[in-house]
Amino acid sequence: MKKLTFFLCLITLTGVLSSCDKQQVEQFNQDTLDENGIVLKAKAYTDEQYKLGEVPLHEFVQIKGEITKTDQKNNLISKNTRFILKTEQGKYQILHGVDEKFKIGDTVTVYGEYYGFIKAMKIEQR
Repeated sequence: MKKLTFFLCLITLTGVLSSCDKQQVEQFNQDTLDENGIVLKAKAYTDEQYKLGEVPLHEFVQIKGEITKTDQKNNLISKNTRFILKTEQGKYQILHGVDEKFKIGDTVTVYGEYYGFIKAMKIEQR
């Protein structure tokens, strides 16, 4: 009987502890999805750091540049399309994940998550 009680307490404790972790993760994700949250969490890296592989995967990043290419025939960049962002010394593939529309030639600041490419969570036009 004592073993059963101990086992049930252990399962309950494990559930409580793991639910705290889930709540913290959900709160972090919600804060990040908030427009101001991604701006506060995003870190700017240099072109050299990207080239040397010093940017960690899943890092929230900020990068500024000019839109030079897109995979859209009409050259309009809308949600779920890709485009190339040209900085002073590099070119980066961006997956456009926001509702606003942009066009080739626009100068923008992209905030997003780095996967070897950048998934944009917020884009500001300069």
